[in-house]
Amino acid sequence: MRQVELSKIKTLIAFTFQIRKKEIVGWCAAIFGIVLLYTILFPSIKDMAQMEMETMPKELLELIGMGEFSNMGNYITYFGMIYGMILIAISVFSISFATRILAEEERDQTMEFLYATCISRSEIYIAKYVTALLSCLLVIFSAATAGICSGLFSNEATFVFADYIKIILISSMTPLLFLTLSFQIAAVSKRKGTVTIGIFIMMVSYVLGYLSKLLGTGGTWLSWFSPFTLFSYENAIKWTMTTRLWFSGFFICLIVLWCIGIMLYKQRDFQL
Repeated sequence: MRQVELSKIKTLIAFTFQIRKKEIVGWCAAIFGIVLLYTILFPSIKDMAQMEMETMPKELLELIGMGEFSNMGNYITYFGMIYGMILIAISVFSISFATRILAEEERDQTMEFLYATCISRSEIYIAKYVTALLSCLLVIFSAATAGICSGLFSNEATFVFADYIKIILISSMTPLLFLTLSFQIAAVSKRKGTVTIGIFIMMVSYVLGYLSKLLGTGGTWLSWFSPFTLFSYENAIKWTMTTRLWFSGFFICLIVLWCIGIMLYKQRDFQL
């Protein structure tokens, strides 16, 4: 069996980034702007927002990820709630981007041209996944940068850098998990609705997380199907042994999904 060549992987990564750079830059700019807009106004709106939220149903606040409205005066808590909602958008990007770049040659009928460069399926899979992963990390970095800028600019006393980093590192596992899952689905599926399937799974996961909070102790088991809940900002800040086990388990899940995907992708029949 021919060994995987790093040079070919790097070339394909650079090529994919080149043709997708506008989309990546656009998402980075959009996420940066949204997070900056919400966080830069924190000193001005924290009191007003808390008063308004006290009149809203608790169930509605839980659904949009802002159940802990009583702590709106804390920048870290405020950012955690905002970032929880932003992660939905980042997850949509990761699912859509990952599935499309893996299927683009088959969709555009250019797979034969790619094979003519003597690049193997393993090299294609690795290069495409790395591209999707780096793109998702760039979008996450944009959100993180906006939050840091706002926290430093406002000179907010409740801006605790250590807790902020925990939220970014741990909560960001959510879009990475959906990226890997959707990439694995795209590796074995010929259907055009692969993106829709990935987004549907993500939304079901989010709703299950919401139900686990709504039902209290009786619905705790539902949270195991929702990384949005398992890696929420509250759990990220506490970083308990339970959270560490969750994080380790989902990290292993990423590796398993990736390995299954590459094995199935190598055996798949393409429509050339």
